[in-house]
Amino acid sequence: MSKWLKSDLILRIISVGLAIMVWAAVTNPDLSFTSEGPSLLVSNVKIEPIYNEDTQEVAKITPSEVALELYGSNATLQDHNINYTAYVDVKQLSAGTHRNVKVKVKNLPFGVNYVVSPSSVDVTIEKRVQKEIAVDIHLLGSVAEGFKVNEPILSPERAIVRGAGSTLEQLKTVQAVVDISDAKTKISKQVKLQAYGDSGPIANVEIDPEVVQVEVPITSPDKKVPIQIEVDKQPPPGFAVESIDTDIKEVTVFGPQTYLDSLQYYLGPKLDLSSVTKDKTIQLDIDTQPEAIKVEPQNIEIYVKMVRAEQKNMNDIPLQLTGIGEGLSAEIQKPKREKVDITLSGAPALLKQISSSDMKAVVDLSNLPEGKHQIPIVFKLPPYLKVLNEKSYKATVEIKS
Repeated sequence: MSKWLKSDLILRIISVGLAIMVWAAVTNPDLSFTSEGPSLLVSNVKIEPIYNEDTQEVAKITPSEVALELYGSNATLQDHNINYTAYVDVKQLSAGTHRNVKVKVKNLPFGVNYVVSPSSVDVTIEKRVQKEIAVDIHLLGSVAEGFKVNEPILSPERAIVRGAGSTLEQLKTVQAVVDISDAKTKISKQVKLQAYGDSGPIANVEIDPEVVQVEVPITSPDKKVPIQIEVDKQPPPGFAVESIDTDIKEVTVFGPQTYLDSLQYYLGPKLDLSSVTKDKTIQLDIDTQPEAIKVEPQNIEIYVKMVRAEQKNMNDIPLQLTGIGEGLSAEIQKPKREKVDITLSGAPALLKQISSSDMKAVVDLSNLPEGKHQIPIVFKLPPYLKVLNEKSYKATVEIKS
């Protein structure tokens, strides 16, 4: 016997065998383990299934949670970073309900052992199937008043849903939900898809693709109106505008219906002619007014014909009083004749055509109390004409009860 124990070969075999036994005792979770040393009890540990995701779906694990009693050193058990996973491996199991599938634990630190309770669970496995279905768009809310939703556009229009056969039997629709509340312009965004059945959202399914690109066209009412070009800054002294022509006469204005109902014309770009002394073609953008959503087209070409200015005297233009308050009367005290003489400046062709009936001299009394007031006279003239020294014309008016 002593000679047998002294044999190097026998000792090596015994050593290897002991090493294998120690390694198996530490790493094999199937081996039973008991200990009277330090322990840590962990409740409600969720069981994770390991399965073939291409062909299997784990429909149910009963119970779905277990309790773990961990054994090891105090230092290891008190480590808050200790990780572990309770799992069942069902890759080799067929579809159906399997009883007493052993629960195992992985990712424990070296030297930590465990007892799991219950040690086995029931697992129901279903065959993984897929279904192709058209994606529906569900619009939440309403667009702003007066605006209209056109047919939404989806990309892609269909999705593939994968999951357990019993789950896909409940599938009724796959939806992309878009909130259009108070929207005034086109909505374009990526939206995550959700599967629904008769009872509401369906979980535990895979949708391919997960998100789709959705475009919801939203249009407003529109109206075609003439475009009006105004001169903001007049030509230099001695020059005048004879005519202004444009490559477009009308624009299409988009906006709320209440705004469009009152719209008679659209105010286009204001011209700065302060340095223009000869004919000129100007290209400008058409700005979107605050009340409008957009205007088409968005630019305009303007042709300005310039000439040397001439002057023309216009006499006995009657003054008109406006804005007299309720219960009040007004009397023009100056000028005595209640008429005014003016000198016009402008293009010869325009001056030749104008008469006294084409102009107004207005005195605005709005919001004025009783008493005497000196008020500027405002002249309303045909386009491109101006009154020389206009600011010097004033009227004295007495307001009485």
